[in-house]
Amino acid sequence: MVISPKVSLNLSVDILNDYLKSDNLHVELLIEDSSSDPEKALNALKKLHEKGVMVVIGPSTSEEAAAMVPYANENDMLLIAPSSTAVSLSLDDNLFRMVPDDKNQAESLALLMKRQNITEVLTVYMDDEYGSALNAGILEKGSDPAYGFRIVGSIPYDPKLS
Repeated sequence: MVISPKVSLNLSVDILNDYLKSDNLHVELLIEDSSSDPEKALNALKKLHEKGVMVVIGPSTSEEAAAMVPYANENDMLLIAPSSTAVSLSLDDNLFRMVPDDKNQAESLALLMKRQNITEVLTVYMDDEYGSALNAGILEKGSDPAYGFRIVGSIPYDPKLS
């Protein structure tokens, strides 16, 4: 059974509010949908800030995060990103990410390919910030003889087609 993010967030808020009840504290869940669009994400962040929100779970993509981080920094808001991985966002800022960045993911994938004795790799990647950065990391590892594989080709595809 798959639980939607909205359902799991509502459950988490209920649990948190039960915990905070004795301290007379309460957390409210406000949801904005950016449709993974950086401009919509920034507008949603501004709207949440106007409502007094200081902690945001999101954004989902690195493109959204890149658009939102400057505003979050300027307004002392915390962004908790469940899936933002761009190395360019690995800065001292108000973005806390829940997953390793692309560089660390590429390193892990290269080590896995080495362990599995994979010698030739064709990368097929989404041509966006995430896919391009992860692909670049794999290409870099493929040029290092220590990993034992070589890149035989790279094929980007339009993110709108996925």
